[in-house]
Amino acid sequence: MKEFIKKGKYTKQKLIMAIILTILVSMALVILKPVKIWDRFPIFSIIIMFVLLHFILPIKQIYEFIYKKRYLLALIVFAYIVIMGYSGSSIGCYNTAFQPSDNNKNYSPILGIARPIRSDEWNVNTPIAVSQAVDENNKFGYFNDNLRGTLTEMFSVASSPVTDILVLSKPFFIGFLLFGAEHGQAFLWYGKVIALMLVSFELCMLITNKKKLVSLLGMILIVFSAATQWWNITDYVIWGGLALVLFDKFMITDKYSIKWLCAIRNIYKCNIICIYTLPSMAANLWLRICTNFYMDNLEKQKSI
Repeated sequence: MKEFIKKGKYTKQKLIMAIILTILVSMALVILKPVKIWDRFPIFSIIIMFVLLHFILPIKQIYEFIYKKRYLLALIVFAYIVIMGYSGSSIGCYNTAFQPSDNNKNYSPILGIARPIRSDEWNVNTPIAVSQAVDENNKFGYFNDNLRGTLTEMFSVASSPVTDILVLSKPFFIGFLLFGAEHGQAFLWYGKVIALMLVSFELCMLITNKKKLVSLLGMILIVFSAATQWWNITDYVIWGGLALVLFDKFMITDKYSIKWLCAIRNIYKCNIICIYTLPSMAANLWLRICTNFYMDNLEKQKSI
């Protein structure tokens, strides 16, 4: 028994047992819920299996694998979310207004609950974006009358997906154009979350001199902070943080091809759609960090 418990011993047998246990527990969690939604099954399975792996494999090995394959894992998770059409929207709040007595599982959140306090999202932003997809004759038009019965400029003010080259300045809207409203909403919602996690981690790795655990904590603090999740501040954090990561790469690399790629990306995203106090404060913070990176790498830079 002691030999069986040791990590590295009987690994195949333990994995088989873990898979069976994961399936049984996940099924039980789905069935025991008041509303049985089988979309929860793979989500529960992944979480439970991840926890069980800590008792089977060396913990360092697990997290080294996650660190090395973080971009591939993020891409797989993102692709699955978009294919399934998941989003974090609280649009289910409309169920209390339309057919409130209908408890159909299709109107129930897969995880969590719809939150009426997020009215800026489910009562404003999401309906605006979805309204762009309902008119077959003018789908994702720059000017559209679906929203309020008269032609409305839908990009700079309404901030919604449009079939215009300007949409490149807001690439998370491209999912609507490629996949439609349901999957586009998933692309927009979790594309930002995953991008924010990756960028925040890389930025913290630079600030902490590649201390992984501290960077992980920094990423969590950034992603889940109230300030980051307020309105469209997520975009400023993502693109500002990515600009700093690429600027540091620009400073330390000797390959001119990489320098050009970093420069082109930062020039492309340095567009000004809307400026007000809070983004300006964020820009001041990015400038200070950028200056610090520049001073740290000045000796390595041959010419500017």
